[in-house]
Amino acid sequence: MTANLTVLTTPTADTPGTTLVLHTDDKDYLFGHAGEGTQRLLSNVQGVRWNRISEIFLTGRVEWRTMGGLLGLVLTLAGVLIESAKSIAKAGRAKRGTGAAVRTSIDLFGPGNLTHTIAAARRFIFRTGMPIRAHEIRDEPPKRDEDGKWLPSWQDHNLRVWSMAVPPTPSTPKEPVLQASTRRKRSFNEVAADDPGRPETESERQDRYDQMRHSIVGDMFNSNWRLDALVETPLAMVKMPATIFVRNPETKMIEKYDGPAPGGKEPLPDIEVLVRKPWPGALITQLPPTQPWREAVSYIVRTPPRRGKVRGQVAKDLGVQGNQFGKLVTGNSVEIAGRTVTPEMVLEPSRPGNGFAIIDIPSPQYVRPLIERAEWRSAEVMEGVGVFLWCLGPGVGASPELIDFMKQMGHVKHLVSSSDYCPNDLPFLGSANQNLLLSQIDPKHHRASYYDESQLPQASFLDPTPANGHPHPGSDIEVITLGTGSSQPSKYRNVSATLVRVPNHGAYLLDCGENTLGQLQRFYDPEELLQILRDLRMIWISHLHADHHLGTVSLIKAWFNAVHGGIPAAPHVSSGPAADGEMFDPAARMRSFRHLAVVSHKHMLAYLAEYSEVEEFGYSRIAPLHITNAKPWGTEGEPEVSTLGWADIHTIYGEENRYRLGPAAYRTLLGLEDIQAVAVSHCTGAKAVALTFPDGAGKVAYSGDCRPSLPFAEIGRGATVLIHEATFDNELAGDAIAKRHCTTAEALKVAEAMSAKGVVLTHFSQRYPKMPIVRVDTDTQGDAGEKALQDLAAVNEAADEDGDAPVDNAGGAPQAAVAPTQQQQTSDSRPQSRAESIASAGEGGGDAKAVLHVRSRDLKICMGFDGMRVRAGEIGELQYYTPAFVAL
Repeated sequence: MTANLTVLTTPTADTPGTTLVLHTDDKDYLFGHAGEGTQRLLSNVQGVRWNRISEIFLTGRVEWRTMGGLLGLVLTLAGVLIESAKSIAKAGRAKRGTGAAVRTSIDLFGPGNLTHTIAAARRFIFRTGMPIRAHEIRDEPPKRDEDGKWLPSWQDHNLRVWSMAVPPTPSTPKEPVLQASTRRKRSFNEVAADDPGRPETESERQDRYDQMRHSIVGDMFNSNWRLDALVETPLAMVKMPATIFVRNPETKMIEKYDGPAPGGKEPLPDIEVLVRKPWPGALITQLPPTQPWREAVSYIVRTPPRRGKVRGQVAKDLGVQGNQFGKLVTGNSVEIAGRTVTPEMVLEPSRPGNGFAIIDIPSPQYVRPLIERAEWRSAEVMEGVGVFLWCLGPGVGASPELIDFMKQMGHVKHLVSSSDYCPNDLPFLGSANQNLLLSQIDPKHHRASYYDESQLPQASFLDPTPANGHPHPGSDIEVITLGTGSSQPSKYRNVSATLVRVPNHGAYLLDCGENTLGQLQRFYDPEELLQILRDLRMIWISHLHADHHLGTVSLIKAWFNAVHGGIPAAPHVSSGPAADGEMFDPAARMRSFRHLAVVSHKHMLAYLAEYSEVEEFGYSRIAPLHITNAKPWGTEGEPEVSTLGWADIHTIYGEENRYRLGPAAYRTLLGLEDIQAVAVSHCTGAKAVALTFPDGAGKVAYSGDCRPSLPFAEIGRGATVLIHEATFDNELAGDAIAKRHCTTAEALKVAEAMSAKGVVLTHFSQRYPKMPIVRVDTDTQGDAGEKALQDLAAVNEAADEDGDAPVDNAGGAPQAAVAPTQQQQTSDSRPQSRAESIASAGEGGGDAKAVLHVRSRDLKICMGFDGMRVRAGEIGELQYYTPAFVAL
């Protein structure tokens, strides 16, 4: 067997962690960190095949810096393995030794709180057919066989792995260190059966909590739940929000119910209706509590012993011939002339396998417990280990104890991965080259990627002095498209994130896909980035698809360090009367110190709250705000305006917006005159938003992901800038309908109906390396805005709110109930899987010279590229560069 090791990432602005890929003849294994940017790099590095990976060994502690890319990585990996298994089964190629072995599960090994971190994502992750098994490594006595030999923690036919969970020195933890249970986890029913009246011990409670988390993770990746499975229930018993269906008594077809609904003012008919069976994740409103886990995990890895060479002369003397050599080499004895010839008689002694250790030391307090481990003195474990790869936190490399230990281990090769010693180079060369070309074509709106290969330790945007001052003024609304791709990161485009900087009012982040912080660190030098973080007032998350929010935690943590020096706020009471008898007042809370508002669906806010138990990333300093849907004039029902309400873990699933933040506080606390949101057709909880700034500073409308929306056009009317998704080219209108996105032409219809002054198009399918040219139609007779409203009304799609469906798979009526339109039948209306999108990400699609027509001569249009920055008044200038951009 051959095995070689590739260092995939070292700490940079794009890739905060260290990741290794171990290649063997038939499988690949990941070791180290799964930081943000890992899946993007894996997708763009030659020699790494996703369908060969089914084990991931995570090092260090569970914290976002090292685990922030895990969810996106696992989502993509699960999708690839599912598609690979289908392909192999279809082709009938599942044969041993062909490299086409079917991977039936994914095993994750890592520190405590690994399962909790995955389970917290249950509201927006749902896959079937690919079980995820999370194995948490604890500081436990080593396993030994009957002869006292040290057994590996895990092994297969390629590897033997010894794991080490190392606690810090006792005086260092600020939080209590959770203690591991070393016995077999008994089910809750087993414990209760022993003595029903006996109180549950703390150890038993923790075991029960672990079983609950593992069960949730099992449902997330291997549930038999189906979106199109409906159950019959009385209408009065339906829990809203939900999508309700009825069976037509004449046609027997399932149709969407449009009558009075529970919670409304009209009386309910006494009928049976059909609703989706609740997604198991929706039934768990809150995970069992946990605390930060302080043990850091490292591994010693070895290949199995290599068989000795055949002693040719000895074999010849014994009469070994033909296929008898093969039998002896594989460990089988053979009979020759009535004599048994064993492998030991003809083979040289086995040679030990090769190995390496990946050692993770987050801070100096872990050095002594690590070097005192007994594994380093065990010949059984260390035989053949020739390389130590050190993943070191800041300042660890200067530890005298660690330096002495390295000298003692002078017989092995030492490699160090740390921001103290590794330069901030450019791992995404395709993206960096594109930014360089764009900056040469249009230096006003594009910059080359920032990097520094000379400064060590790496320069940081963090200033040790907290800053609670006012935002830095600018000269005009500026839009910076940090990520303009859809679904998953690609060679040239990262996933969704747009920064809006408004003079005298602050900065606002519209969606925050994975590695948004890395993008900011590439597009701004440390001093500029520090100012942006201090200006930041609000993060808006439009919906819970992973490509729109998996960078939120790291962005909040950067803001937390830049503004508050990483110091948590004192706890507060929001679930009832405070100590002085007064009810909780969110405005007063926000006035007490600088908050960062995070405005989103309640499931997103609950996810942040649950992860905050794993790591203090700044949750105590944010303002978690839920926004209700507006009903503009001209839409069905009485007009309503959006309201903001405090929604932390204590209040999020109670009365909607019980603790409201009044509009009078918007200007002071958010830098806004108004904020309005509407539900849009894409997935459960998807919203589009319009932000109005005080003193005539302008108005920004943002679509998120959606089909064309007339209510959105109404709340965004007169926008200074519309930022709208344009996922598909016009030739793929059927795909846009099926996947609930917009074509470029549909996005422009919304812009015209909104009477927006300028539009920035973004969220392009990763299959498109080039963008269409936009030309203004010369036929502008009549009211362009009125014509656009008529066009938009024809394609407007109502939002589908269903609280019981997972966001990752939420949709409309079951497929069997709705006949596809003529347009849908002419294209693939099946939603594209993540695996399929990987295969198509590098394909060129559409006609780069397509011409789009808009009626309004006043509408300024530009196509977003990662890192593009444009002021509202300059959007029209970018149209002149379009031919050059298309030619890239």
